[in-house]
Amino acid sequence: MKKFIFSVIILVVFAQAFANAAVSVKTVEVKGFGDSPKKAVDDALYRSVAMAVGVSVDSGDFLYAHDSSTGGVGLTEDGYKFSSDNVSMYSEGTILKNKIKGFIKGYEVVEEGRGEDGKYFALLKVNISEYSSPIEDTKPRLAVVRFTNPSGGLQVGKQLASRLTNTISKQGDYAVVDREHVFQFEQEMGLVVSQHTSNSEKGRIGKVLGADFILTGTIERADVIGKVKHSNATGRDYTEYEARFDVRYSLIVASTRQLKFSDRIEIALENDQVKKLVRDWDYDDVNAVDLKNGLLNLVASRIGLQLSENLSPMRIADVWDDGSILLNMGRGKIAKGMLVDVFAGGREVVDPTSGENLGLAQKHIAKIEVLEVYPKYCFAKKVSGQITQGEIGSVCRVNEQKKQTTTGAKRRTKRKSNGGVVMPFD
Repeated sequence: MKKFIFSVIILVVFAQAFANAAVSVKTVEVKGFGDSPKKAVDDALYRSVAMAVGVSVDSGDFLYAHDSSTGGVGLTEDGYKFSSDNVSMYSEGTILKNKIKGFIKGYEVVEEGRGEDGKYFALLKVNISEYSSPIEDTKPRLAVVRFTNPSGGLQVGKQLASRLTNTISKQGDYAVVDREHVFQFEQEMGLVVSQHTSNSEKGRIGKVLGADFILTGTIERADVIGKVKHSNATGRDYTEYEARFDVRYSLIVASTRQLKFSDRIEIALENDQVKKLVRDWDYDDVNAVDLKNGLLNLVASRIGLQLSENLSPMRIADVWDDGSILLNMGRGKIAKGMLVDVFAGGREVVDPTSGENLGLAQKHIAKIEVLEVYPKYCFAKKVSGQITQGEIGSVCRVNEQKKQTTTGAKRRTKRKSNGGVVMPFD
């Protein structure tokens, strides 16, 4: 019963999300030119579709097939008015040049005539189907593409890109656009432009978003090595593991290929650390797939954290009178118990050789511990240093030092008043 209720909730959430997607009709005013009045109208129609979906068609003569649901062209006081459910553009020889059926819902000829050069012109008001995305996001768009892989070791370039897409989308700093499922997308678009969908559905064409940034890199080493050892105590052989993962990655501005940010991750794990990559560790039956996936998840989280800390670092959002500290980072980026360093911004640093602005010099002023984590923010308390209202906006970075969770065994001995120890037989 619980599973059924949960499924219904999921369906309702998805239904609400998809309900935001809609096809509307917008009117554009376009002027076309041609050797005849009809060609001037056809040229204006082509231009209107190009405006709507950004189609690019080779030069040449084009014909339009008008399948009207209202009887064709009607004469009005202002000129010609045409209402249609299907306007298709063809090249000469009736070969379909661009699949734009359904974009033009109708048009009206506002003005037509002939210029001094002998060319005819036509000014049209064209009604065009416009599809709006169910997701409205003003964040910069990022695409993660496959990492190049060395010839030896684990071949995980594609898998790492997939993990990074998932990690970065959860962080919420970027609007992540998919570059992994290109084939499936082309299949879907092929269905949209086919005769099996309604005209309004064809408004989805030309709405693919380009990326502002591309994240890619090179995996220089990716290995999980097992070393067989012998236990004198049990008389049995056993395997100890170590893992190595070295990767260089770059965030590139897609339009200019300018390097926005670049860094590297170098991970070296010994046996006890490797065991933590797998949920249920069993020396006699180590799951290689789980081991590889655990290592990839670790690398992806490290890269995601570095990107976030360097491009959109965590900051102090508020300091309450009771000493509670609010940070502008929540679930998925930070966890309860993490230690965080607080830095105060100082003067700008300028490279004396190149004149490049290197940013603000940052000085460590405090250390805080995360107490409660919510979807978009978290609460912390001061561990050392000084935090006041004046530190609101200060940059925070996760401390690599782990919080000590074990305080040692509980003392069982009891002391006498004279300093001696109470023995069990006392």
